[in-house]
Amino acid sequence: MSGNATTSASTAVVRGAGPQVRRQRSGRPRRSPGWVPQQHGAWAILVVPWLVGLMLHSASVTVSKSSEMAALVLGPAWVCGYLAFNALNLWTKSPPSRRAAYRHPLLVYGLATVVLGGVAVGYGGPGVLWWAPLGAVLIGAALLATRHKQERSLAAGLVSVAAGTGVGVVTRFWSPADLGSATSTDIATLVATAAYFAGTVLVVKTMIRQRGHTGWLLGSIGYHVLLLAGVVVAAASGWLGWPWVLFAALCLVRAVVEPVVARRRPLSPLQVGVVEIVLSVVLLVVAWAG
Repeated sequence: MSGNATTSASTAVVRGAGPQVRRQRSGRPRRSPGWVPQQHGAWAILVVPWLVGLMLHSASVTVSKSSEMAALVLGPAWVCGYLAFNALNLWTKSPPSRRAAYRHPLLVYGLATVVLGGVAVGYGGPGVLWWAPLGAVLIGAALLATRHKQERSLAAGLVSVAAGTGVGVVTRFWSPADLGSATSTDIATLVATAAYFAGTVLVVKTMIRQRGHTGWLLGSIGYHVLLLAGVVVAAASGWLGWPWVLFAALCLVRAVVEPVVARRRPLSPLQVGVVEIVLSVVLLVVAWAG
């Protein structure tokens, strides 16, 4: 659960008799990053796969009122869980003298995760807990990356993608036992969603940390060519609708154009994040259209 796009507000240090207090230029105290993640693109991976899973769940023949409520509550529980993890990550990286700033966000979001998770299990049943070992592995991998200061690495980014898109899988299939009801469209849609976000990790790398590295750029473009080819095959097989082909082509264009623009004029993390959010909205429309 790391992101590649980060921003920081312009601040001034106000000195007084007591400890230094960091304030925004407006004079108001700056909110601790433990409350709100500073990665703009993180919100897309948090929300979009869950919404895709929700669409697939609502379209399934086995949907019931209780399972629908469980799928609905799972989204807020997942967001709170991510926010708790973000606070834990910051707490882990901070020196002991600064950890107090992240204690309250960690406790509040952690408690909210437990409560909402309990409500979701109450509606959907304990079958969802069979997914917990896989989730624990992903959380452990993310914490390990943070400990070794590799949270911005490609592997850590792909772990974030696996966690985010995994929530879409759980939303559609509350228990691993439900995988038996999967349709080819379910599988293709979830795989295409995961592939899009994996590609986004590569694109962002070529624009920020690996900007100007031709090897990374060619690797990203090659990946998106394969993604487009795979989506064409899925559409021709009837697993995905043809709008997915247009979306994959748009992603390929982005993988080529944005890094070229970034080489001439560096793009801010905010600009990169906004483009990702727009594409995520397009993905939701495509997924809804089939």
